[in-house]
Amino acid sequence: MNTVCRFLVKFSSLIVATLHCFDRVLFKGHLPLARATELERFVDYFLGVRRSHFMKVLAPQYSDSLVAYAQRWARKTNRTFLYRAGSFRKDQWAEKILREQRIDRGLVGILCTMETCNSFSLEYAKQRPRFVSKPRRQRVLYYYFLDEQLGLIHVRLQTWAPFTLQVCVNGHDWLAQQMARLHMGFVLQRNAFTQLDQPVKAQRQADRFATLDWTKILNRYARLVNPLLRKQLACQQPNWYVDQAEFATDLLFSSRAALSGLYQNFCNSPP
Repeated sequence: MNTVCRFLVKFSSLIVATLHCFDRVLFKGHLPLARATELERFVDYFLGVRRSHFMKVLAPQYSDSLVAYAQRWARKTNRTFLYRAGSFRKDQWAEKILREQRIDRGLVGILCTMETCNSFSLEYAKQRPRFVSKPRRQRVLYYYFLDEQLGLIHVRLQTWAPFTLQVCVNGHDWLAQQMARLHMGFVLQRNAFTQLDQPVKAQRQADRFATLDWTKILNRYARLVNPLLRKQLACQQPNWYVDQAEFATDLLFSSRAALSGLYQNFCNSPP
């Protein structure tokens, strides 16, 4: 941040406005089942089944039901459900659907991929088999939504225990939604604001992002994409934390020529 401040002071004559805001923020939601001992307690006492039965029968059924639920939702809302293996630019796929289908809110599309994620296996022990943490190749669902407040977001759901959730939001998108609602003039290009008609008011709005009721927002999406939380896993609630957070400073220069000259100086400077 000190480097940014020095830059702003040095080139203040060329800069007409600045905006400090969150950019990409990644939340992770872990159920208590993320711990092997908690999974054993859940299987032994809540479900009341053998641990081998859970791994061989119930766990695959849970996974199938989550994928089937996603497919039904896509059909019901006339949205795209796509199974895709290998490397794939997921966000670009969602943005393309958003443009072509002109979706204005709600579900955009659902991706199903195969990924290796933290999970469990059942291993031999002296008294009885026990769960141990072990990566598992499994189906993972990516739900893309156009949220009225947050803009384009995705919710990632592992379909095998411990059913870890991930929610990715973008502070620029959220701020754009707020300014549009307040009829504030702006231009957002490639995840940066290139025009702000009311920069002071925009900064006040940006500062609200960190104070939102994130637990309420994230739990709502968790229940939307994981129907097990409303039935089989009703006794389990996600614990949320920030896994990654990017904070950005957008600089608006007095003219394109001013920025172009400064950029050329940077490019020609010795390393």
